[in-house]
Amino acid sequence: MENLQRLEPAKLEPKQMKSIRHAIEVLNDAARESSSEIKKMINQDYKQLKGTLVEAGPEVRDAFREMREASRESMVHAKDKVVETGKEAASQVNKTAHQHPWYFIGASATVAGILGFFLGRKK
Repeated sequence: MENLQRLEPAKLEPKQMKSIRHAIEVLNDAARESSSEIKKMINQDYKQLKGTLVEAGPEVRDAFREMREASRESMVHAKDKVVETGKEAASQVNKTAHQHPWYFIGASATVAGILGFFLGRKK
């Protein structure tokens, strides 16, 4: 640490000031030029992407059409399955109700009594 000396700011001569200003101007010019180059590259990339999307348009449309048809078919299948299951459940309930009618009469009376109790209460 003893070897480290405190650095004093160097006094800049006018000639050095001119070269620093010149360097800053060159950097600013380079930044302007590179920004225009970047804009050109982005434009080219955008045009390429647009062209690719235009070419892929029919394929994308076909893919969406296939997805829509597949989802429609699965919905129809699900609906059919629900209807079939509902019919089977109704048939089973009907069969059980005919075998043990008093269970269903008691359950219906209990549900009706509970609903009547809650609906008849004053708030």
